[in-house]
Amino acid sequence: MTFLRAALAIVAPSRFSSFVSPSCLRAFVVLLFLLSPSARADVVWLEAERPANTNFPQKNPFAPITPRESTLLSRGNWLGADKPRKETLFAEYKFTIEKPGEHQLYARKFWKHGPFRWRIDDGAWTLVPADAPLLDRVELRRFIEANWVWMGAANLPAGERTLRIELTENTGAASFDCLLVTDAPFVPRGKLQPGEPARTSAADDFAFDPATNPDTASPIDLRFLNESSAGEQGRLIARGGEIVHESTGAPVRLWGVCATADVVGIAPPLLDDLARDLARHGVNYVRIHMPVGDVRGADSAAIERVQRFVAAMKRQGIYTSLSIYFPVWFKLKPEDGFGSYKDKEPFGIIFFDEKFQAVYRSWWKALLTSPNPHAAGLPLSDDPAVAMVEMVNEDSLMFWTFKPYDTIPAEPMAKLERLFGEWLSRRYGSVEAALDRWGGQRLRGDDPAAGRAGFMSIGEVAKQKTQRAADTASFLADQQRQFFESTRQFLRDECGYTGLTIASNWYTADGRILGPLDKWSNTVGDVMDRHGYYGGKHEGPRATHTIDIGDKFVDRTATRFDRQEGFDPEKRGFNTPFWDINYDGKPSIISEVNWTQPNRFRAEMPLIAAAYGALQSSDGFAFFALQGAAWDSQLRKFSVQTPAIMGQFPAAALMYRRGLVKSADEVVTAAVPLADLRQLKGSPAQQQPNLDELRARDIPPGQTAEVEKVDKIDPLSFAVGRVGLNFVEAPAASRMADVSRFIDREKAIVRSATGELVWDWGRGVITVSSPKAQAACGFLAAAGPIALGDCVFDIRSEYACVMLVSVDDQPLATSKKMLLQVMTEETNSGWINGNMIADVGSPLV
Repeated sequence: MTFLRAALAIVAPSRFSSFVSPSCLRAFVVLLFLLSPSARADVVWLEAERPANTNFPQKNPFAPITPRESTLLSRGNWLGADKPRKETLFAEYKFTIEKPGEHQLYARKFWKHGPFRWRIDDGAWTLVPADAPLLDRVELRRFIEANWVWMGAANLPAGERTLRIELTENTGAASFDCLLVTDAPFVPRGKLQPGEPARTSAADDFAFDPATNPDTASPIDLRFLNESSAGEQGRLIARGGEIVHESTGAPVRLWGVCATADVVGIAPPLLDDLARDLARHGVNYVRIHMPVGDVRGADSAAIERVQRFVAAMKRQGIYTSLSIYFPVWFKLKPEDGFGSYKDKEPFGIIFFDEKFQAVYRSWWKALLTSPNPHAAGLPLSDDPAVAMVEMVNEDSLMFWTFKPYDTIPAEPMAKLERLFGEWLSRRYGSVEAALDRWGGQRLRGDDPAAGRAGFMSIGEVAKQKTQRAADTASFLADQQRQFFESTRQFLRDECGYTGLTIASNWYTADGRILGPLDKWSNTVGDVMDRHGYYGGKHEGPRATHTIDIGDKFVDRTATRFDRQEGFDPEKRGFNTPFWDINYDGKPSIISEVNWTQPNRFRAEMPLIAAAYGALQSSDGFAFFALQGAAWDSQLRKFSVQTPAIMGQFPAAALMYRRGLVKSADEVVTAAVPLADLRQLKGSPAQQQPNLDELRARDIPPGQTAEVEKVDKIDPLSFAVGRVGLNFVEAPAASRMADVSRFIDREKAIVRSATGELVWDWGRGVITVSSPKAQAACGFLAAAGPIALGDCVFDIRSEYACVMLVSVDDQPLATSKKMLLQVMTEETNSGWINGNMIADVGSPLV
């Protein structure tokens, strides 16, 4: 359960009463999200461990082993089995239907274990496969969690009924907590039954448990910001450095979220509710991030889920983008035919292995050209609601995962070495001539007779800066660019797709030396993209993707520019994921961003995104990632459906999408000759890596995942105005404003060139003061009353975020409809931590 902590007061000189008590403000915050409960419904809740008849073993190997685990299950226990069995395990349940008609069925079970089938009375069997999308997640202990899944629908007459479930496999784990039969909308909330209130015993907390009927009117419903149907004004295109509507030329800013496979495949009864809820919170963009095939070809079931999801979002005026390739999703084996991979990810080979590329492109063709049964047969290639396609997620030949003969085995390496040999022959006449020019020691793969040249490690390329290193980097950049060009052409010619394209979004082993070459290869796409995660050090056996008891961590706030190691007033990390370099005047988005858990300072993220995204004219954000159909019942590593993040979307989305904060002019425009980059002279500006723990682990020991220094360009320039980098063929003049007049290092303050934003890293306070939006976040109690243009914020909580925005697009001084939004901290019920997780807590938030 999420609990909110608040002790707040707000003082306003003109438009508001002089004081709002903490209890009233708590009620106000709750009312921001509260919706009316649904009408009385036919609801049947069945305890799985109490069947009328079963042959499941009496002892469940996954039974709770602590009192805390028992509290996470309905009635404290569940039904389960693990060992191989000779007979099919089943369970039968008797129940009564009072209102005849269509009913939806759901099961709370153990993750993706235990595929089963079900039927009611003597009806037809319905299969619930192992990959049935999970609707929520509540972890009992490591590797054991309870998840709701949708079973399907049944048209039921009134009277006594019998539900029978049978496992479809006679081996492997399976466990069931409870089953639900209902004719009303259902949103999973852990073990809570429909209509059951959440409770907390903590005196200073209240449970975040809003009603979830998206059809109920709300005073902060932002659906009006979206088109009636996404794409009704034609495609989104890139023009003048912005994303605009093709027919009107009006700029569009994208405020969005990421949806992975479980969410894309969400139960049909919940999908429309999810789309409506996102639109109400100001979302107009969802990045679909999931595979739609494997090395054998396209997956028609996955494609149908994507089609259904796109259609549902479109009806709510929400655009989608498609991301279908991430090497981490795939584990290659020798029998797959791509080399002697042994359950390893295919890092890098997408850029040069034609056989692998053919499989990859078959996924795109099936996804984009198949008629969409949920949109009157309109294929996704022709649907203007599909705003962007992303060619490659988080892979680069210049990142640490490029390890010749390690991450890439000998067979594909031979292909890449031949391509390098051909590139060198065009440059020097032959591989032998190139080797002579380079001098020095030969490397594995050097074979002039076979026309092959070997590769240094990517770290050595950045360090040595020899001619061999320069040629290696140039070739890798050219090879990536060639792949992006050919793929873009394939999408146009073979798939008929005419929307926006993104090449990739990744970092390199050296942000200043290799980063610009990688970005140059990415400029093939219409839109530039990057990823950014922000958090302190988090150490534990599964810290890359989850939170466990015993994990050590550091809270980190950007308001003070904390480093990953924690707060040190003598050492600041002038870096956030929202520092945006504008490459070649192209639109720019962040398709993955989050302040990851555990971190008590997450409330600052939506405001920083909205205010500084607007300042830098960033074109869109996708917060990573949705976990289910509604609010998360438990805080997890990448949660966004929480009070601190999505709970603050309304004010932040208004601020960003409506331009309530001004964009700045470019304070730095760096013209970088491509020839200099090829000689590894680097760039004065770099995209600083902000990695989540999953990808930071790919950086070798002794290297750094965070760059604190930007040569020649003050890293605080990004808090002043826009920073641009243009790739040029011939030397050209760069432009740099005197940003020192906006930066006071003695007082630890940086002001935006627009005069609307102030980042006081000495006190850990960020303020926004524009005619239509005023806000503050950080350590507000210590700051005391904060006077802005039309209001004064007097916040008594140690750390908080408060936003006041105009809803009617009028200045706050005359506005008749405003949104006041306040957030402090969120935590799981019972979460116990200092700098180590003693208890991860339990639902709800």
